[in-house]
Amino acid sequence: MEIRQRTLGKEHSLTLWSMSNLANALSQYGKPAEAAQLHRQVLEVRQRTLGREHPDTAAAMNDLAIDLLRTAHYAEAETLSREALALRERLLGKDHPDTLNSLTSLASALMDQGKFADAGTVHRQVLENRRRVLGDKHPSTLAAMHNVANNLGWQGLYTEAAQMFREALDLSRQSLGENHPNTITCLQSLARVLKEDGKYPEAEQAYRQALAAHEKALGPEHPTTLRSRIGLAGLLNKEAKYADSEALGRQTLESSRRVLGLQHIATLDCMANLAFALQQQTNYAEAERLLRESVQIRWRVHPPERWATREILELLRQALLAQGKENEVEPLMRQALEIHTRALGKEHPDTLWCMCGLASALEMQHKHADAEALHRQVLELQQRLLGKEHPDTLESVAELAIDLSNQAKCAEAEQLHRQVLEVRQRSLGKEHLETLWAMDDLAGALRGQGKYHEAVKLLRDALEILLRKCGKEHPYTLRTLYDLGVALSGQGNHAEAADLYRQVLEIRRRKLGNQHPDTLECLQNLSGALEAQGKKDEAAAIRAQREECLRRLREKGAAPAPAEKAAPPPAGEKPAR
Repeated sequence: MEIRQRTLGKEHSLTLWSMSNLANALSQYGKPAEAAQLHRQVLEVRQRTLGREHPDTAAAMNDLAIDLLRTAHYAEAETLSREALALRERLLGKDHPDTLNSLTSLASALMDQGKFADAGTVHRQVLENRRRVLGDKHPSTLAAMHNVANNLGWQGLYTEAAQMFREALDLSRQSLGENHPNTITCLQSLARVLKEDGKYPEAEQAYRQALAAHEKALGPEHPTTLRSRIGLAGLLNKEAKYADSEALGRQTLESSRRVLGLQHIATLDCMANLAFALQQQTNYAEAERLLRESVQIRWRVHPPERWATREILELLRQALLAQGKENEVEPLMRQALEIHTRALGKEHPDTLWCMCGLASALEMQHKHADAEALHRQVLELQQRLLGKEHPDTLESVAELAIDLSNQAKCAEAEQLHRQVLEVRQRSLGKEHLETLWAMDDLAGALRGQGKYHEAVKLLRDALEILLRKCGKEHPYTLRTLYDLGVALSGQGNHAEAADLYRQVLEIRRRKLGNQHPDTLECLQNLSGALEAQGKKDEAAAIRAQREECLRRLREKGAAPAPAEKAAPPPAGEKPAR
């Protein structure tokens, strides 16, 4: 590029071509901010020398829009994508590949802002065109089907998403073959959406088929095969097969360290999966060590775009709480906030998430005024930068509402929870897992005001959907069963509450073990419900069981996590984004 600038001039077409290539390389290797700066220069020259109505100007707009997405400037990316699309439709026609690429970029901009339905409409436009022009079995058509199916999953339309993935998988097998990388990728995507839909046995079968195909085609220690193993281990965690996940995780981690190295992102993901399995088996100390190592390496070695530290920090927070290290959570989140601010800027979505995490840490230490102020600051920034209906914004609204509930400001908390629920129902549908969790949150605010009748009705409605969609042993179902028991106890219906606690307790003991914080929480409430019915001997026996579990935990050097109002789902169980 420097030679061409010197010999041909800064505005020569070959110089601009070199600048674009360098920008694309920078973006690919994790430097999208630098890439955006170069692409802006290219666009400015193109507009001045060629005018707006030129294909090369439209291409420069599209390139810059992609960089803006990667630097979280979503609104500007959407605007630029729409401009590039309009230009290409006029200059090249609606069926030109470049026009369809602009449509795909626009869909990505919409997705990143949480505008899933709008993005789905755009993805379907691309798919209809690909089918008409290229046919059903063309790789570009299959890629468009993949995008539509992914979008359906994000909208919580898991049945439709799985159907689309199955159709794409059949076509890929016919046109590319059973062991083609694209076919296996489609199989893994099907497994993922089945997992998100709570259809764990089907998902496990698909994950194992994909893993077997990778092992056959690439060998047991190929990086792609190791990635496939990591996906299966994550699914085993979802199924609460923690011992199996731990065994697979340790085997995969040893191979990944040897083949890829400790600092490879796949190795770090494997460490996080293994830590989750250990944490669910109350091996908090080793889980903490793995998570700290993973997050520090990500921060030190990898570009910010590949950190993916939200879930890891949440797991680490839980590991610290489970060991009674509440005072270490605030310093951790302050460090995370400082690092993200320095690397990504004050207004990046991940930086704002760290601010929200710090606010939650302050709340746990009963620094309510500081926590509320920080939550409101984060929310104001997210509403301005991401929009009022972006998933991150809605999550912050819910976090602020929980903070207000903990300060007995339940009326305002109720209002905020209703806002979240209304948006979830409208954008995701009444049966999406995020919607059902919002119903649970609202029920908590209602309980805080003594509105037990409304809370019970809301929880029963959510429970009916969860039992039908996910089954009794899904983490969301268990949490809703438990919270329904709490609401019934508030109504004075201790007998039904105790029955629900027993159902939850049996599953938690079997899946999580006697010493897991969720099991201990259930024992405590069951003893209270029995006591309220005058069943003092049964209540005393349950309390004794809990004390024995606590004693064993103390012997292991762990302590139960403190109870949190409207606690989030177990890490790794929030619907995937």
